[in-house]
Amino acid sequence: MKLWRNPAFMVFWSARTISFTGTGITMIVLPVLVFRLTGSPAWVASVNAIEAIPYLALGLLAGAVADRLNRKKIMVTCDATAALLLAAVPAAAALQLLVLAQVCIVALGIATIFVWFDAANFGTLPTLVDRTQLPVAASLIGSSGSVALLLGPTLGAALLTVMMAPYALGFDAASYVLSALLLVSIRQPFRRRPRAQGRREPIRTDIAEGLRFLWRQPVIRTMTVSVSCACLSWGGAFGLLVVYANRALHMTRVDMRLGLLYSAGELGGLISVAAVPMLIRHLAIGRLTAVFLIANTAGLAFLSIAPSFAWAVLAFFGYELVYTVVTATGVTVRQMLTPDHLQSRVNTAGRMIAWGGTPAGALLGGLLAELLPIRLAFGLLTISVTIGAGLAGWSCLGSGPLSAVSLSAPASLRSPPQAAPCSSLRPGSDDCAFFMNVRGRVYLGSARPCCSTWFGRRIRPLTVCIRHARRPVRRPPTVVVSGLSGPPLRPAREEERG
Repeated sequence: MKLWRNPAFMVFWSARTISFTGTGITMIVLPVLVFRLTGSPAWVASVNAIEAIPYLALGLLAGAVADRLNRKKIMVTCDATAALLLAAVPAAAALQLLVLAQVCIVALGIATIFVWFDAANFGTLPTLVDRTQLPVAASLIGSSGSVALLLGPTLGAALLTVMMAPYALGFDAASYVLSALLLVSIRQPFRRRPRAQGRREPIRTDIAEGLRFLWRQPVIRTMTVSVSCACLSWGGAFGLLVVYANRALHMTRVDMRLGLLYSAGELGGLISVAAVPMLIRHLAIGRLTAVFLIANTAGLAFLSIAPSFAWAVLAFFGYELVYTVVTATGVTVRQMLTPDHLQSRVNTAGRMIAWGGTPAGALLGGLLAELLPIRLAFGLLTISVTIGAGLAGWSCLGSGPLSAVSLSAPASLRSPPQAAPCSSLRPGSDDCAFFMNVRGRVYLGSARPCCSTWFGRRIRPLTVCIRHARRPVRRPPTVVVSGLSGPPLRPAREEERG
């Protein structure tokens, strides 16, 4: 089924785009509001750090809960609660009761709500579309979200010229209401199959299962750590963008230029998320990640020395472009490698680890900006992403985990030999078979969520365990390519699992 003929996905896509638009407005309004209330760059950076803390504290729990409960109810409840929190800010301003403490509480509340929404969202998209359509579906949502976030800051800056900052947050509250109404209208369940009834394991067992899967999957583990280094640098740079505009670019008052600076970054993100499906289809994932992390370092270094506003816009555009390629590639591959019943747990754990650098970077950047010139602070933030680039590059050497994993199969094998369809393998589901390409060797694999394990058989007679092998067996494949019905695959023998 084509994506535009999938009504559930189209409504879900619309809901996410509307919500992204409101978030784009808040992206510029909230830092401006905090800076006007305090005049302190440390407070501006601290609010950004506050927004990242809930993911570190609740990410694992939210992922486990989202894999157990109704994902749609979680997402609708989160949207409604966020709308109420944001609506309280203009209400307090109208009564002249707005203080910094309330703004911080609202920022913390919205960030906490996002953790639960994001946990349910990670597991929802793979249930609304086929696995083979997942990269394109994720790219469409990312692209429309980038367009919304591209226009949102500009719209937010325009609103700040005609109204006070607290009242502009009301537009984000309205976007959450519309998102909730659209999600309610989707009739398709947000889970591929009902969870088996019986005695439930303790929640800590579910959390541990997700963490074990993430840690034992070498591609996911390596990319998560590398991306976390980039997130540390990004947390400091993005959290101080208002301060950077004020001190380095000499913007003494809020005008459209600040919105254009934010929008330039979102334009780079838009281009990158649109290009990610093509990039991961034609390029080796490890080399792609390493190269763009190196470019990420160069982009931030150039931003730190940009001599004028025009050069700063260009530098921030390039910085966000390469940063988003890295993060979007990591998320897409992680979703493709994870079975449905582990989607929320594994993806929230991965994001929690990767985003763990964001609050640390925000706090570090705020401290550096208090003690040093803002340009020097930005320059020092490049150290972290340089470490991430080094890790990704090292993993591409020899037998490293990212050395030879790609999503492309040789042309001669893209049309598989005809075989009688297996009744237990359904295209587009977790029980589907897949082609994979590792070091030029093509593998046929099958995802079987009932046992949480993928077993694979190479086209030549060799049986390997793909997912749960503690040690690779001749570099077992780890990346899904395309759906394919085929004959049932036998489980790997114990000695072949390593």
